[in-house]
Amino acid sequence: MGLRAVLRLLAVALWTHATQSGAQGFPSKPVRFIAPYAPGGFVDTRARQLGARLAELWRQPVVIENRAGAGGVLGTDVVAKSPADGYTMGMGNLAALAVNKSLMKALPYDPLGDLVHVVLIEKSPLVLMVHPSVQA
Repeated sequence: MGLRAVLRLLAVALWTHATQSGAQGFPSKPVRFIAPYAPGGFVDTRARQLGARLAELWRQPVVIENRAGAGGVLGTDVVAKSPADGYTMGMGNLAALAVNKSLMKALPYDPLGDLVHVVLIEKSPLVLMVHPSVQA
């Protein structure tokens, strides 16, 4: 799925969610977009690309806010604890939404209960590599 199609799907999904929760003319104020990792990385770059396009479509500012730390937990927690009005959204990835739950004793949020998953933006394959001398 191309970036343009993902953006359209994301915009429609957020608009649908906002209208179901009684919002009129969403968005009527700036939207916070939480990137739960440091500036300059992949998540930040993709958040800025999406944010710029959504701001253009919505004619409202989309403010990218980096909340790095704890493998994505700090930023994801901000999204989970924000009002459920559609004005705070965040990027998620496998670490913050699945892996951390098995690595940490307790997460401050429930990835399935505290967040509404809107759209899969992309998939990126991972490859495990070792030195040729390793008997794997």
